[in-house]
Amino acid sequence: MRWSRTLFSVKELGVIGGIVLAAVIFTVLNPQFLSMTEAASIITSAAEIGIIAIGITILMISGEFDLSVGSIYALCPTIWAYLFVQQHWNIWLSLVCALIPAALTGLANGLIVTRFHVNSFIVTLGTQMWWRGIVLVATGGYPISYFGSSKLMHVLGGEVAGGLHFTAVWFVVAAVLGWFVLNKTKFGNWCFASGGKPDAARAMGIPVTRVKVVNFCISALLAGLVGCMDLARLNSVSPAQGQGLELTVIVAAVIGGTALAGGIGSVVGSCLGALLMGMITSGLILMGAPSYWYTSFVGLILIIAVMFNVRVSRISKSRGA
Repeated sequence: MRWSRTLFSVKELGVIGGIVLAAVIFTVLNPQFLSMTEAASIITSAAEIGIIAIGITILMISGEFDLSVGSIYALCPTIWAYLFVQQHWNIWLSLVCALIPAALTGLANGLIVTRFHVNSFIVTLGTQMWWRGIVLVATGGYPISYFGSSKLMHVLGGEVAGGLHFTAVWFVVAAVLGWFVLNKTKFGNWCFASGGKPDAARAMGIPVTRVKVVNFCISALLAGLVGCMDLARLNSVSPAQGQGLELTVIVAAVIGGTALAGGIGSVVGSCLGALLMGMITSGLILMGAPSYWYTSFVGLILIIAVMFNVRVSRISKSRGA
């Protein structure tokens, strides 16, 4: 039937169903789940996951992974806080200097993967461990706090209204830009081609190596920027923050319809996946569940999402045949 063919052609079908199911379950368990306060909390949590997930999605579409985003998420705000809080540098200059290591890490990841043909999983796992160790050694394991006020920090992570923070605004901006780049530009077409059929893409003259290196840089920069937004929101940075974040954003991308093998993905789907992650976080907190239940839920959702996406893909292909 035509309506079913149209329905199964929607890549975000699974995550939309997950959002509806989560909303119903958590609302039944605790009616406060749909309150304005909880909505603001969900959006704030989803925004931080979602911005990074957008970068990861674009990278995964081009056929690669980045496991270093969790460590970069801690590295950049740590450098920023050290420079402007402890060394009294200009806050803008400090932010720029803090983001440089993220860009260089993305560049290094991309060049090692593309030039030396090393699996991106291994390369970024190595840079993840390297930067996490550097941050812990440099800080001695102690957080850095900021007790002043700044327009820049307010714009990055301050409160807009009703518990909603500027991170939500930046999330919308990043989502619109990410969608536009992937769906309306030549570079977006190059990303899909590089991840789907890289050999054919090279034969067509597409700069696959350059595309992947650029996407590694985008992924790392977004992770570092969101880490700085988190510092601006909380006025503190911990060297342990972001542990496990890389898996959370990959899950958000996958349940949003991004293929692990590359060539398929959606910024909209990843944003919805981040929203689902935020809903699960807030819902479990309202239920008073121990924090480690979140990890269990994410793992279960990942398995179900992959199974569902594979099933939908097969049904869609069979109906289109």
